[in-house]
Amino acid sequence: MRLGIISDTPMYLDDRSELEVYEPTLREIESVSRLFVMINWFGYIEGQNPGNARKPKPSNIKLIKLPRTVGGNKLVEKLKILPALPRLFLSVLRVVKNHDIIHSRGPSVPAFVCIVLSLLYRKKKYWHKYAGNWMEPNPPFMYRIQKWLLLRATNTCVTINGVWPNQPMHIVSLENPSFTEIERDNAILAGSRKAFSGPLTLCFAGLIDASKGVQALLKSFSYMHKPEVGIEKLILAGHGPAMEEVKKLAAGIKVPVEFTGYIQRQELDEIYMKSHVLLLPSRTEGFPKVIAEAASFGCIPVVTDVSSIGQYVLDGINGFLLKDARPESISSALERLLSNQDLRKLSEEAMTMSQLFTYERFTDAIANRVVNNIIE
Repeated sequence: MRLGIISDTPMYLDDRSELEVYEPTLREIESVSRLFVMINWFGYIEGQNPGNARKPKPSNIKLIKLPRTVGGNKLVEKLKILPALPRLFLSVLRVVKNHDIIHSRGPSVPAFVCIVLSLLYRKKKYWHKYAGNWMEPNPPFMYRIQKWLLLRATNTCVTINGVWPNQPMHIVSLENPSFTEIERDNAILAGSRKAFSGPLTLCFAGLIDASKGVQALLKSFSYMHKPEVGIEKLILAGHGPAMEEVKKLAAGIKVPVEFTGYIQRQELDEIYMKSHVLLLPSRTEGFPKVIAEAASFGCIPVVTDVSSIGQYVLDGINGFLLKDARPESISSALERLLSNQDLRKLSEEAMTMSQLFTYERFTDAIANRVVNNIIE
C-alpha cells in the first residue's frame, strides 16, 4: 500500500538542497513505515534547518514540497491564504488520487483541505490525525471547523489524544509515541539512579512562547519562599518568539536559568537524565511527547490539566496537575512538590506511566486499529 501524508510539519533544505523534516514527527512516521510499500510525505518548506530536523532513515519515505499556504493570528492575515487555496486544493487532490491511504495531520490548513476531500472523494481510504485538544472549550475557528468535519467523516479513521464521552466509532484514541522499548529501558535505568535528597533540577522542553506558559513559569518563582533553597536550577530547552522577553525575566529571579536553544533528541535526553522535574504550564495541548519522554527518565511532571493530560498524569501520584497556567498556580504546585517527602515514589510511578508511549505499541495500534479497519 502507498501512503500519502498531508501536513504542515516543518521541512527544511540542507546544503545539497535535499529535504529534511522535523525529527520528533519523523520518528513517528518511521515507526509505521514497515506497514507501507511507499510513503510520500508532503509538507511546507520553512527555510534553514534550526537543528531539530533530519532526513528519513527508511528508504521508502520520500519528502515532497507542498505549496505553502499559511495564515496568521488576525482575520486579515487569515484571509490572505484564500488566493492560494485553489493551488493547494489541486495539489492535495493529486495526492488523494495517487495513493491507497491518505493521512492528514492537523489541525492545519493542508489537513483541512484533505478532510474536505475525504468527504467529497469517498472512494479512497483516509486516516486523519487531530493532534490538538479534542475537547478544547473555546478552540480557534479553524480548529472548530476541522473537528466538526471530522465528526462527520464517518468513512475515515480519526486518531485523537485521550478517551472522551460519546466518542463515535471512527474516532480512535491513541497515545502519542515518544520512544522505542529499548530507549525506554535505558531511560528507566538512568531514572532509577536519581537522588531526590538535595536541591532539584527543573526542566522545560518546548517552544519558548506564552502559549507554553514560559513567562508565567519564571514569574512563579517570585511567589515562592526562598525557591533557591530547594531548586538548584531551571533548564529551558528550546527556542521561540518569546526568547528575549524570557531571558530578561530570568535575569530577575533567584533560581539560575540555563538556556539551550534548539537541540537534538540526544541532547534533550541528557537534560532529562540530570533533571528531577518537568515543568509544562501550557494553556492548551493535545498530549505533548515531552511528558512521556521526561517521565521515562524519572522526571516528575508538573503540567497543566488540559486535554488528555489528566488521564495519564495523576495529581499527587505520578506528578502534579496545575488547574491553570497562572504564576500563582505554578508556584503552589512547586511548593507542594518541594515539601513532598516521597518524590522517589512519584518518580517511579511516572516511569511506569511512560510504558504506554512506545513506538512498538503505537505501530501495533496503527496496524490493528487504523489500517486494518479502513481497508476492510
